[in-house]
Amino acid sequence: STMQDSLSGLLVSFEDNYFLGFLAGVLVTGIIQSSSAVVGILQSVASSVGIKFCACFAVIIGVNIGDCLTTYLVCRIGAKPEQIRTCVVHIVYNVIAATLIFLAIGILRGAGILGDDLWYLTMNSGGVANVHGLFRLIPAVLLLPFAGVLAKIAERIVPDQPEDAEDALIHENLRKLDERLLPNPKLAFTESGLVITTMCDTAIHNFTACKQQIFEYDPKRNERIDQRENLLDVMADAVNQYIVAVSPYITLDSEKRTQSYQLKALVCFERIGDLAVNINDSVKELHLVGKEFSERALQELRVAMDTISDILDLTAEAYNTGSAALARRVEPLEEVVDDLIDSLQLGHVQRMTDGKCDIISGIQYQNILLNLERVSDQCSDLAVFLLSRRDSTIRGKEHEYIHNLHHSDNRQYHEDFDEFYTRYFSRLNEIIDNDGIAN
Repeated sequence: STMQDSLSGLLVSFEDNYFLGFLAGVLVTGIIQSSSAVVGILQSVASSVGIKFCACFAVIIGVNIGDCLTTYLVCRIGAKPEQIRTCVVHIVYNVIAATLIFLAIGILRGAGILGDDLWYLTMNSGGVANVHGLFRLIPAVLLLPFAGVLAKIAERIVPDQPEDAEDALIHENLRKLDERLLPNPKLAFTESGLVITTMCDTAIHNFTACKQQIFEYDPKRNERIDQRENLLDVMADAVNQYIVAVSPYITLDSEKRTQSYQLKALVCFERIGDLAVNINDSVKELHLVGKEFSERALQELRVAMDTISDILDLTAEAYNTGSAALARRVEPLEEVVDDLIDSLQLGHVQRMTDGKCDIISGIQYQNILLNLERVSDQCSDLAVFLLSRRDSTIRGKEHEYIHNLHHSDNRQYHEDFDEFYTRYFSRLNEIIDNDGIAN
């Protein structure tokens, strides 16, 4: 009873100053974040003590505006422009509707059309509901023909974010994963293959960006690296589900092999993307604590990073062309990477022992080398899997094939190994000779 008397007294004070009523409606709705709850409170008060129209209408208009506060908070959560524009349309509509109602009532009241008998009419809960309904319905009818104008206003307030060419290609390829193609595995695998090729390009692009971070660190580049990693995850999830969905329609062994190969490829490229981010995280950690690599370490890392870039390019070309000849060159290069990483780690241990390397920088140096080696392992796995599609003797025995290859007298393998070994170790030896420190 005391609360009802207080609310009644408060509403009476709004009879001569409906701006205060409007402001109260905005604030209360903004705090409670429920326009229906505030209207329900008004109806409860009206059913017990009654509310005059002049005190009620301004509060209800304020309720509609206060509802925009909730909408504003929600639209701040959504990151996409189209989501924010939907909320902006709601806010703009309510503001225009409230303005029209205030102007209409002010004109009618000034012209004497809205007389004292209605202005001071005492309403019950049903009257409050009717006023609220009319204030919702009338502006909706009046503004319906201007829906296009409201949309243009929202587009002007929240313009489209410019889409990067790389992002555009990714989204275009994702849209090609049409479920209507699933009954035709050949067509379906053609479309999923395009997405995996895009994954390959994105992973290599991200690795290149992480490589730049080591030698030319730019905090702004971190955001784009994270964005590409998110896109890689989105592509991996989408194409994985799509490839698996083809399963009920597969009837040929060749289609089954294509399915397995694409699943293997998408996993490899997704993991390469993860490893690239791991490398960038090590670089970020180093800069956060104000540390940096020595000139010797940077020179060594450049050789290692260039070697990984080459094996990534070779693997990508082998995958995109389906070339067995290129795939066979991946494994000898992977072995050179292993030897190179081992050599760099031994030299690093020696520097740590001699007290020539900061422990924090040393840890991140080791982390980068570890992730580089894992990138080359992914390249090796994919290349051998590609060869197994052509050679049934390798299929299902990939690890045995690699083991035997390393201990064989295969002429091409050893020629390729010697070529790559000479190319990269000559650069490493030059660094050692110039620095005067032997690994």
